[in-house]
Amino acid sequence: MNSILSPLSQEEVAKIKGETSATKLIKTNDDKKAFETLNPFEKKLVSRMINARKTKASVRSIVNYIKIVKRVYKLKGKEFNGVGIKPLTDNVDDTIKMVNKKYKNSKDVLWAIINVLKAFPQASSAIKKYSDAMGKKLKLDKTERGENLKNTKQSRVWMNYDKVLTEYKKNRSKLSLEDRTLISFIIFFPRRIADWYRMKLHKKGKKKDKVNDNYLNLNERNIPVTFEFNRQKTADVEKDNIKFIPPALKGMINDYIRKKGLQNGDLLFSNTSGKIYNASDFSNKITKIFNTITERQITNNIWRHIYINRFATGGKYNLNQKKKLAENLGHSFKTQQEYVKK
Repeated sequence: MNSILSPLSQEEVAKIKGETSATKLIKTNDDKKAFETLNPFEKKLVSRMINARKTKASVRSIVNYIKIVKRVYKLKGKEFNGVGIKPLTDNVDDTIKMVNKKYKNSKDVLWAIINVLKAFPQASSAIKKYSDAMGKKLKLDKTERGENLKNTKQSRVWMNYDKVLTEYKKNRSKLSLEDRTLISFIIFFPRRIADWYRMKLHKKGKKKDKVNDNYLNLNERNIPVTFEFNRQKTADVEKDNIKFIPPALKGMINDYIRKKGLQNGDLLFSNTSGKIYNASDFSNKITKIFNTITERQITNNIWRHIYINRFATGGKYNLNQKKKLAENLGHSFKTQQEYVKK
């Protein structure tokens, strides 16, 4: 087997015993679950990818890069299982064109390809081409962000905040109890989707797994008091991860917990199998709910833009209030300024 194309030979696989450098970096249940979906070749590739990086990345992120590359291979009519990088190093220009055409956020796909190829020193010329292509996408995105322009999708579905609120009040009776509760969280406390689909109920005095979960905390009288975001995307920005629940949501939350019969440690929002949602399905669920009440395909991300436009512009709020808004929504003040759209 050609070692240039293979992250690990069959003979090397047979010699693997105990932990690899990748398994030692597993920090969360999500890391472990993601890692265990890989075959032995891919697991070894994770270690090589981590060793090739100059900055830290979670095992889950590295595994995701491999999964993205597998999808690129599928588009080419091939299969990637941790062995063989030739489809990425041959006809690089054609691959870049295909990725840019197929994926709206093609820079993320290009970055995944680059991360995989960095595990192979012989792929340096291909890496440069992918890096140049990614640089062009980043420059374009930076220009759009700098001008605070809506992209095509945002322009198509955009709706004024007050109009959405009116439609929500008029049409929320069309929703199930769960969907009505979820969209209320999204509308009045628009965090990133993982902040909600990872959230569990916690009663005071019980144990918590602060590494893996977010919590809706109840006090000693079982009254909802705070949201606790332990698994937020921007932990480096959000130093205070405990947020008080808006009073407007407390009555609905009490009703939801009671009618659903939720117990300590239960997920607030679980899929039809009673398990945790994956990001894609949960995102689609939110968009469908928005479509039910507004007849617009508003995504969670677009709603965050609409929400911030309402509360971070127009001169109604001072600088400290805007910074507090950024803190509550779990992003930096700089990111919040980029969220404002014209």
